[in-house]
Amino acid sequence: MSLTIRPARAEELLACAALYERVAQRFDWEEPGVRTAESKLSSFEGEEVFVAHEGETLVGFLSLWRADNFVHSLFAEPQGRGIGPALLAHVAAGADGPLSLKCVDLNSDAQRFYRRQGFVPVDRGESRGRAWTRFQAAEGGMP
Repeated sequence: MSLTIRPARAEELLACAALYERVAQRFDWEEPGVRTAESKLSSFEGEEVFVAHEGETLVGFLSLWRADNFVHSLFAEPQGRGIGPALLAHVAAGADGPLSLKCVDLNSDAQRFYRRQGFVPVDRGESRGRAWTRFQAAEGGMP
């Protein structure tokens, strides 16, 4: 089935937040109940959200803080089918500069994923007791 990516409609944000909650439950470095659909819904304010659908089924979303080309969230389910790379490529094509994002260091799978997509580490920091790395799309764009 083909993948369709487009800006999210307001009525789709709840489904995006529910997808986030399902995927985020796998994060074993977070206390249970920290990453909820409610918390994700409130984080969408001021962001552009893009959705990926296979047919009528929501399979992923990316939220972007456009002013900084900052990817705040990227979640896909199922993983390993090219949904994340397709969302990144779609958003990068419309950005006025390289995309950047932060990734918790304990999320080594995501860090490997972003490196494979052409992102390079440019900064490090810590928030809420968790070390993170800021990645930016490498010069010349994403593969």
